[in-house]
Amino acid sequence: MSVERETAYHEAGHAVAAHFLGIGIVKASIVPHDDTLGCITRRPTRTNWEERLTVAGYESSYGGFIDGCTRRWVEEQVMLALAGAHAQEHAVPGTDVDAAMGITMIPDDLAAKLTVDGPVCWMDGDAARANHLVAQVSGSDDEASAYLEWLNRRTRNLLCLPAYWPAVEALAAALMEHKTLTGRQVRELIYGAAIE
Repeated sequence: MSVERETAYHEAGHAVAAHFLGIGIVKASIVPHDDTLGCITRRPTRTNWEERLTVAGYESSYGGFIDGCTRRWVEEQVMLALAGAHAQEHAVPGTDVDAAMGITMIPDDLAAKLTVDGPVCWMDGDAARANHLVAQVSGSDDEASAYLEWLNRRTRNLLCLPAYWPAVEALAAALMEHKTLTGRQVRELIYGAAIE
């Protein structure tokens, strides 16, 4: 499968997840820009999430609970970040999900120089965002790992539902044809796929 097609499925996964999670998007594109092969652009929000994450990080570090609104926002954002790689994997069996997420394994000889036991990786893009957000609201690495795995499973389930996968297919096809779609076009394609 071509890189363009894989990118189209990746961005379609992000867009469909955004739609069903209630995250407004302005556009979806597979036109390469800077260091990305494609992107979705979200509507701006009025809430200062960075400030809320700082409070959540403090609370979770000391065993406290964070407010439900912040937790829901974190879960939506993490699922949005994970959705692209999972859609790409579903469309192209054998896809390296780690690479699709922005995870690069560091060779063992270089990792040995870092004096770290076990495999070492570099995270960028979707993986870095998902891991950062989960870490902010978790009290330990173990808790963050379990939380991220749960959100991974929820994201896979969301995209693979028979009602949602046709929307991913429709968006991917439209992105390959037009390269860029407005938020309105994305919504119309999703609704159209749901009706068929």
